[in-house]
Amino acid sequence: MRDPNEVLHGPFDIETHKDTFVHYLEVCIESDGTVHYAVPSHQRWLLERFMDREGIEADLEAWERIPPYGVTDWLCREIGCIAVWEDRFSGVPNAKQRAALRRLRLAGLYKGSC
Repeated sequence: MRDPNEVLHGPFDIETHKDTFVHYLEVCIESDGTVHYAVPSHQRWLLERFMDREGIEADLEAWERIPPYGVTDWLCREIGCIAVWEDRFSGVPNAKQRAALRRLRLAGLYKGSC
């Protein structure tokens, strides 16, 4: 078994994930279906992608542009990602993201709807 911290900071791989974690899934899926670990959290991962896209360097500037409620849902919509936990997701998945959810479900990692 690999070091969990090392796995969380590397590329997502179903088999490596299954060999490292039990009943744990916190990932974000990009619009092209690419799965990434949500490190250090879903909200932070999404925020960093939003800041990259908008060319924002300071957190405060980013937070001034984000509504104070439903932050994860707003960020998912804004950047076209979905946030995924073991039993649910946030956002509106496109076809590639639904296919990624089905792969995770078939692997026994995801228990929610697709």
